[in-house]
Amino acid sequence: DFDYVNISNPASISTLRMTRLETAVGLKGLTVADKNSSGTYSSMSFSGFAFALPVERDYGISLAFGLQPYSRINYNVEDNVTVPANPSLNHTASYDGNGSLSKLFIAMSYALPFDLKLGASVDYYYGKLNYSSAIEFDNTLYTNSEYKLTYVPGGIGGTFGLISPDLSPLFKSSLISGLRIGGSLGIINKMDADTSMIAFRAGTQDTITTGKTELKLPMRVGAGLNLILSRSYLILVDFLYQPWSKFEFSGVKNPNLRDMTKLGLGFEYRREREMGSTYWEQIIWRAGLSYEQTQYRINGEGINQYSVSAGFSLPLSIESSLDIGLQYALRG
Repeated sequence: DFDYVNISNPASISTLRMTRLETAVGLKGLTVADKNSSGTYSSMSFSGFAFALPVERDYGISLAFGLQPYSRINYNVEDNVTVPANPSLNHTASYDGNGSLSKLFIAMSYALPFDLKLGASVDYYYGKLNYSSAIEFDNTLYTNSEYKLTYVPGGIGGTFGLISPDLSPLFKSSLISGLRIGGSLGIINKMDADTSMIAFRAGTQDTITTGKTELKLPMRVGAGLNLILSRSYLILVDFLYQPWSKFEFSGVKNPNLRDMTKLGLGFEYRREREMGSTYWEQIIWRAGLSYEQTQYRINGEGINQYSVSAGFSLPLSIESSLDIGLQYALRG
């Protein structure tokens, strides 16, 4: 899309006609419930930025750089443990995790003479991951304890993409004006992580261990199809795959992770730009559906997600817009 910076496939920036700056803020609400209780949480986050500019339009050469979130950890679980044989050992166990990985990138694209678009980016991943576990006894005669584990990873990766020429002439129909197929591959080298574990017991702090370890993140493969009907209706199909079962931490795989797959269907209505169009005629409307087999397995059960989304773009000027989207999802 010549109006947006799509860095998931760096080949797509070859269509840019003007310099673009994008930034985003996300508002997230989460409701969690089981048979006994429920809770609602909300948060706001900065979702990164991207800056891209066309260098040579005739050859599809464009440059882009920016910062994007890659993953995030945010959980807090409490478990009231009873010991019938010895009630004095009854306690509350709590587990907390927070932190994120972010991606700095610089990308470049090129269009071959027969309109095959290529792109690649160099990515730097960094972040901080915090985990803690604590035990608080009901009986004050026992000593409460807490362990805090911190990882500060960093590493280099790359993303490679291609987009096919317009295949719509094969159908010889005036209704189809754009049919393209794209693919992308994201590769991350092993990430080194500074590690520290600290124990808190009886008012004292003890650094148990410090050092370096390795995180091995799996590759990410994406594919997509783009179809334009009657020059105004855009239909999109996206597929994403990442084998999280191959994730390794210090050479050890996690039995609670499985391969992630996601299938999405998108729709957009954008009226052709014409002189004299009213403000309302320039609004872009969008909707989408998706199914995701997430990488999580809890108590032996895989967690799947279904979502619907809708949104629109409000023009602020000839070349600028405010894009608003709403997504509702069921996970697990």
